[in-house]
Parts: sequence; structure tokens; C-alpha cells
Amino acid sequence: DSVVKSYKLNRNYLKRKLVEIGLNKFYLPSGAFYFYIDVSDFTKNSYSFCKEMVRDINITTAPGIDFDEKLGNSFIRISFAGNKNDLTLAMQKIKKWL
Repeated sequence: DSVVKSYKLNRNYLKRKLVEIGLNKFYLPSGAFYFYIDVSDFTKNSYSFCKEMVRDINITTAPGIDFDEKLGNSFIRISFAGNKNDLTLAMQKIKKWL
């Protein structure tokens, strides 16, 4: 299936890029279409972190606190279910923003 193939390519691309930009602590997804990334080196408040990212660079990620009330403030979720060009642009913007 072409969608599954594109998701796999996007996942592998995002895995490489996350490591390159210093977001190298994450759970590698096997059945989901997002990465759950530890951002504790950058913030202790995932909600504020995501809010600032949208405000500053117009990139939307999901705060981990929405999924885990105990440890979620150290995590964000980034989806790879989309266009490769959009994902590439997002990684470039996040790299500069961090």
C-alpha cells in the first residue's frame, strides 16, 4: 500500500532528522504515525513548549501532558503522517528554533 510505504519513509526520515537536531531521546513508533519525543533538555512544560513553537515558527506538535499527566511535561508528539516536503520544512524550522 502506498500510504504505508510513505509513512515508513517519513518515519525513517524523521528518525534521522530528530537525532541530527538534538532530539535524540524518543520512542520509535511501530504501529503509530507519530514520535513521542523527550524534550526535557529544553523544557519542563510541554504545553508551553508547543504553544511557543506554534507562535514562533508556525509548527504544531502535541504536548505530552495531553497523553500522560505524570510524565508528559517532558514529551511532545510529532506526526509523520503527511507530505514529505512539509516534514522537511518543519524539521528545518525546528532545528533553527531550538
